Amino acid sequence: MNEDKLFLLPDGRPLKRDRLEKRLKVLTQKAGLSGSWHSLRRGCLTHYASKGAPMPYLQILAGHSSILTTQTYINPCLEEVLESQKEW
Repeated sequence: MNEDKLFLLPDGRPLKRDRLEKRLKVLTQKAGLSGSWHSLRRGCLTHYASKGAPMPYLQILAGHSSILTTQTYINPCLEEVLESQKEW
């Protein structure tokens, strides 16, 4: 079954990564945006991290074997860092 797949084709088959990447490229071009599959991954991981998701969870989501690799994907913005200092 495909219960563990996030994206499925209309006939129920899993959407493969290369086809998803091509579709993302077409959609970003139509919207006049720049970006890639990789920048989307980085953006999602950064977003989850800024909402407090634990790093080991993000590592699993990203499929990284090393948490150090996951940490390199997180790009907090300066405003968020400065705002967090108010809580400390």
